[in-house]
Amino acid sequence: MIEDPTHQVGEPTDDIKKRSEVLCVKGLSKHFESPRTSKRFARGARERSLIKAVTNVSFSLSSGETLGLVGESGSGKSTTAFCVARLLKPTSGSIRFLGSDLASCTRSELRGLRRELQIVFQDPYSSLDPRMRVGEVIAEPLVVHGVGDRRSRRAQVEHLLDLVGMPANSGRRFPREFSGGQRQRIAIARALALRPRVIICDEPTSSLDVSVQSQIINLLRDLQEEFDLSYLFISHDLSVVYAMADRIAVMTQGSIVEMGTAEQVFLRPVHDYTRTLLSAVLGTKDVREHED
Repeated sequence: MIEDPTHQVGEPTDDIKKRSEVLCVKGLSKHFESPRTSKRFARGARERSLIKAVTNVSFSLSSGETLGLVGESGSGKSTTAFCVARLLKPTSGSIRFLGSDLASCTRSELRGLRRELQIVFQDPYSSLDPRMRVGEVIAEPLVVHGVGDRRSRRAQVEHLLDLVGMPANSGRRFPREFSGGQRQRIAIARALALRPRVIICDEPTSSLDVSVQSQIINLLRDLQEEFDLSYLFISHDLSVVYAMADRIAVMTQGSIVEMGTAEQVFLRPVHDYTRTLLSAVLGTKDVREHED
């Protein structure tokens, strides 16, 4: 049994404790096999090396809560997200979601659970099918899950576009006709189509301008309040996570090294790596002042 290396900065707030738990990840690991050259390679032999992308990651998410997962590129954040969404099959560990273990679910079981767990990807330029009109993109989850008829789906698409601040006639246009921020709004509308309980946001603002980032964060907050959504919000930028999250988990080299409320992690960091992330946002002098 591997010991949990996480430094718990403090207890969750009373408000978070009162909320019901919707997601519980325990001991999640994801390892990849990769061919590597060996001394015998010249004779046609190959060895396999094991890449430990995620090791023994544990966290929980409550109803209406935002948990921020922060770390540098390559720390294992997106791999964790893809395992939770079961876009990747975990090597080990459990992912308890609404009474089921996603890590061991069959394809048919996953199909039903995907209505309750959706994902917004990092790049709004590649995550939307350029051959489909925006209305078709947003309606696709409804079609796949057999929700409504053509007329009701059209009305639902118009409603979703309105929710994310896009004109109703956007549905007749193609994704290439919109800016990055507008495309991300469309991606959020698609994620909302099935009224999920949890949305995984995988660096949803990293490819956007700073002013547009703020608009998307405000939109996500408003939608969370309206629909009681829970977010697993992933970013390499601690300042963005601080603006969005109730709690923050700091990840490096495939493991969570620190977890606590946003204020605790940001103002009283325990782990050296967290201090390094803060120094990139605030500057070394500011970090020392925050710690004092």
